[in-house]
Amino acid sequence: MSTTSGLTFRDRQGHRIGTLSVANVLAWLAIVAPIVIAAQVIRTAAPASPWWPAVVLVLLAVATADLPDSMFPLSTVLATAGWWIATVEDVRLGPTVVVALSLLVFHVAAGHAALGPPGRDDDAAVLRGVVARIAQVGALTVVLAAVAGVTTGRVDVPPVVLGLALISTGALPWLAGRWKRFGAGH
Repeated sequence: MSTTSGLTFRDRQGHRIGTLSVANVLAWLAIVAPIVIAAQVIRTAAPASPWWPAVVLVLLAVATADLPDSMFPLSTVLATAGWWIATVEDVRLGPTVVVALSLLVFHVAAGHAALGPPGRDDDAAVLRGVVARIAQVGALTVVLAAVAGVTTGRVDVPPVVLGLALISTGALPWLAGRWKRFGAGH
């Protein structure tokens, strides 16, 4: 359940301009902060890259926080990934995992913000569910990164096996949701 609360700003005709609440500030931070972190990690991993893509990413993240149900979230993810691919030559596990987790938090926060009316305050159960999903996928990301770090250069994995593993990993959250919804006891 969610409600709309906080300080609401209206124009002279009485139309809502925006709502300022603790939930809105936290949602804004959950959308913008991960992209600021990813931009900083990319700048550190590729110090010769230009500075302006970081500004573009932050502006896209701010636009996403304002309009989460638009094309801004996808544009932000694509621009972040594109900047990473174009500039980072010495790919290391640590920065890769940090950027991946940043994009995960950004994606979930933007998706959650797009689900309801602006200014809503979600109850604790909804927020626990969002955080639990981020934690599950984040933990899986870290485990896969650890496996990749341990096996790189030691195990020759055929591309077909790698592709199937990635598809399976991508399907796990979907399968878990289906199992929970239609699983035993229902």
